[in-house]
Amino acid sequence: MRHHRLRPGVRAEPKPLSPAQARRVEEQWSTFTRTGHLEVSMSTGRSVLLLIGAVVFAGLAALAIVVNVQAVMWGEETWHILLNPMFWIFVAGFVLFGVLGIPAATVAIANRPSLVLTREGYFRVVGLPGRCLRHGFLPCTAVEAVILTNIPSLRWPMPPTRLVTLVLTPETFDRHIAHQRATNRRLRPAESRFFGPRAVALHDGYRHGTRVAFELFACVHRQAVREF
Repeated sequence: MRHHRLRPGVRAEPKPLSPAQARRVEEQWSTFTRTGHLEVSMSTGRSVLLLIGAVVFAGLAALAIVVNVQAVMWGEETWHILLNPMFWIFVAGFVLFGVLGIPAATVAIANRPSLVLTREGYFRVVGLPGRCLRHGFLPCTAVEAVILTNIPSLRWPMPPTRLVTLVLTPETFDRHIAHQRATNRRLRPAESRFFGPRAVALHDGYRHGTRVAFELFACVHRQAVREF
């Protein structure tokens, strides 16, 4: 088994926002300044693709099962069907994609997590509007810096990864490591060789991209620094 040596992350200098990104940041920031509350949601693109794939494969498997059942009705020996490995492959496919896959993808879409930014701090919500569950809270005063970190690709053709990284105060970082659920569960302790000491990386996959998420976090952090 080959082991790839981890290469340190690089603090990426943010590129200028595209017109679409700048418009999105302006709209979101306007909402934040007006309400003091901003929700940065995760993208559902992958879950939707999984749901579509599960529906397609479950439909094909169901069609194959129906064809085999019709063959029995037309005079095919039942034991011929039951001894055919392809029949059981179709059954397993229907169970995997139809019975398990479709509900799992639907739940993933319905329980799409989001990070909520407020003037006091950040927390995570999961679930549909009106039925959301709140997880954890990270005060703005617990964050020393918001940076954009670039993780080089470890293997071709995987592209490099960009993540929003929060540098926590020493006390907060120690508590985060000791009691991870006490802070935002969307934060994960970061490999120091990648991000530096006392860093936590936000999960990628935000609806409007990492660049927009970074800009919003940076704006909220700058305002919090000015206020506190």
